Amino acid sequence: MVSSGTVNSDLSSFNNSMTAYDNSIDSLNGSWKGPSYENLNSKAKDFFNEFKNALQGQLSAFASACDLYEQYINEKNAYLSALSSANSDPNNSSYSTAASEHKANMERLKQQIEAALQSASSPSLSAQGTTALDVSFNAGSPLGINTGTYQNTFTSSAGKNMQYYAYVPNNATEGMPLILFLHGDGSVNNMNALKTGEMARAVKKTYGDDFPFIFVQPMTEVTSWSKDGRLDTLAELVQQVAKDYKCDPNKIVLAGHSRGGNGTWEMIQAHPELFSAAVPISGIDRKINPANCTKIPIVAVSTPDSSDNYNYGYNQSTVKEINNAGGNASFVSANGYGHSSAIYGAIKKGVLDWAIAQTKA
Repeated sequence: MVSSGTVNSDLSSFNNSMTAYDNSIDSLNGSWKGPSYENLNSKAKDFFNEFKNALQGQLSAFASACDLYEQYINEKNAYLSALSSANSDPNNSSYSTAASEHKANMERLKQQIEAALQSASSPSLSAQGTTALDVSFNAGSPLGINTGTYQNTFTSSAGKNMQYYAYVPNNATEGMPLILFLHGDGSVNNMNALKTGEMARAVKKTYGDDFPFIFVQPMTEVTSWSKDGRLDTLAELVQQVAKDYKCDPNKIVLAGHSRGGNGTWEMIQAHPELFSAAVPISGIDRKINPANCTKIPIVAVSTPDSSDNYNYGYNQSTVKEINNAGGNASFVSANGYGHSSAIYGAIKKGVLDWAIAQTKA
């Protein structure tokens, strides 16, 4: 039998969980905690408080239904006993009267139980409460544009076109770092796949809509980032985007995954002067010259998973060669991730937070 004591215990557990939530939120830190974050957190707490009150009402109604049901069982047993006595002694009218009273009490308790269960199954959340977590939280337009995802086409000075997505966080401000992210084979010549894939998906899952940078995902139509002058087009594109979105010109990060990791190694050598840091993830460049990768700090990421085995050993040895040539390179092993999920490992290991903290020399 579920009792009111059990219900109160459940409510106590809920209260403890909410205290843990408050403590974890208050312990968060970082430059990404802006007005949008505070707005979201405030509305989330309002929602949870209202939900708690509604839950408390439901649990109380359920506890009442349990108590009423226990009374109903007692009345039913008394009714059956009185009915049995009345049948055994039909000349004693008191038994019949008692049976009628117990039966009436059973009907009354049945109605009360049904009403209590109805209350327990119908939470009373206000319209504001039920939509609190679905509201679009926007810190305004400090860049003169709305926050969100933008699709554009860039034309280089050589007349080369390159489509790209730019992602502006809700907490956008002037002077944010910029990350140029090069995609892998899954998004080759596929803008639809690129829009919510690769880094966009990983950033959304990790940071939500408040991330501490603006990032750009250009698209290549072929499985190469260096063919047909694409590296030069990328160099012009990233400079233009930095101006368009008022990013810090001394905090421009280059990153890429898989095929994009290959492109990152290639871009480091072709245009190192543009970037404050580089993060090649599970990618290689078989023609790399370590001496050409000494001008910017680099963190190479790979996983020991069998799906990433070749990239793992290659990146470790390349990092050593760059450092032997006088560079500043590190290797991060994203344990627990495979080749396709290595970008999640990079973010979880704090590699992007490290990258945007770097400043161009």
